[in-house]
Amino acid sequence: MTIVSLYHIIDSIFIGHGVGVMAISGLAITFPLMNLLMAFCTLTSSGASTVSSIRLGQKDLDGATNVLGNALTLCIVNSILVSIISYIFLDNILLFFGASQTTLPYARDFMQVILIGTPISHVMIGLNNIMRATGYPKKAMLTSMVSVASNLILAPIFIFYFEWGIGGAATATVLAQFIAMIWVVHHFMHKDSFVHFTRKGWKIRLPILGNIFAIGMSPFLMNVCACAIHTSFRFFGFYYHNDLPVGIYQKIKPC
Repeated sequence: MTIVSLYHIIDSIFIGHGVGVMAISGLAITFPLMNLLMAFCTLTSSGASTVSSIRLGQKDLDGATNVLGNALTLCIVNSILVSIISYIFLDNILLFFGASQTTLPYARDFMQVILIGTPISHVMIGLNNIMRATGYPKKAMLTSMVSVASNLILAPIFIFYFEWGIGGAATATVLAQFIAMIWVVHHFMHKDSFVHFTRKGWKIRLPILGNIFAIGMSPFLMNVCACAIHTSFRFFGFYYHNDLPVGIYQKIKPC
């Protein structure tokens, strides 16, 4: 969650200075959908990290390896399905969340790039959580720092130099997550780590999925509630017949 919050803060700073006030309001409109995407991510990542830690505590290395493989499969499948559905109905979703004809183009440009990179984001966050839970907290923290630093460097380049607008901020976010994902995948490809990728680990096991979903349901519902809270603020624009209050809300609550 800290990573996602820092992404929002960095994006809002550079978008506000490089694109404009309405772009900030457009970015705020994307928050409920971003929370929904994060909900599906935490459903898998939080559950898998806990289950893998339990398996290691039981000295069950094979079980922890199977959790890793099943979690990665779930991250990929869930993220692809959610991103495809969201992409198809993107305009309707954004309008429901409070987009106006002024803010819709900004919100659409941002989310189109984010949705394409959703599988990258989910894999990175999911594997990073498992890395932390399996005995590498410092390396997991470094992964987060690499991702945020990359976003901090790339965002102004894409927004100010290439003049890609709000889409440039989204592109910087996705590329930063891709860099971090490569880092995490490289970690789990080495056999000297406690848990690493194996062929048999990819086989779906229903008991593992049940444990992952049972533990991950709580953070999933928390993010769904956050989506509902952000959605309630869409009435700012409706009540005041103005998009500026939505942007103001984004500035005072960037995470």
